[in-house]
Amino acid sequence: MIEGRDGTELFESHHLFSDKDILGMLSAFEVKDHSHDHIESSGVYDWAKTKTDPFTLELKAAARKVLGKDIKATTLRFVETWSLFLLVLLQLPAFLRGEWWSLFTFPITLWIHGVNVFHDASHFSLSRNWRINALGTEVGFNFCAPYVWYH
Repeated sequence: MIEGRDGTELFESHHLFSDKDILGMLSAFEVKDHSHDHIESSGVYDWAKTKTDPFTLELKAAARKVLGKDIKATTLRFVETWSLFLLVLLQLPAFLRGEWWSLFTFPITLWIHGVNVFHDASHFSLSRNWRINALGTEVGFNFCAPYVWYH
């Protein structure tokens, strides 16, 4: 619970089908030292201090330690994404003609492509350009609304 808001339902709705022990992974980040409880916060992050904020720098260093220096999509990831998009385009004419096999394969392929692009873009790892990431979140409209995902 943060600032009186319970995020349990939202958390569980996004991790419903995960085989991973999500709560076990989160327990590694539990703050056991409460010596800083006396620090009061306005609840508003000062984005102007992002490049110098100690917490942000520490968090980025920890993420880079696990993920590597560049956490943006790799060339292989672009090939995977574009291959999925090509599969969608190749099936589109058959789907529009109403061919029975495409009634099963086209929606599944469209969904898999959209979810992959949406996921990478919503984590700002599809591109270094924020506009491409913002556009990428719109591709997964049949998966989740970007507004809901960000919240």
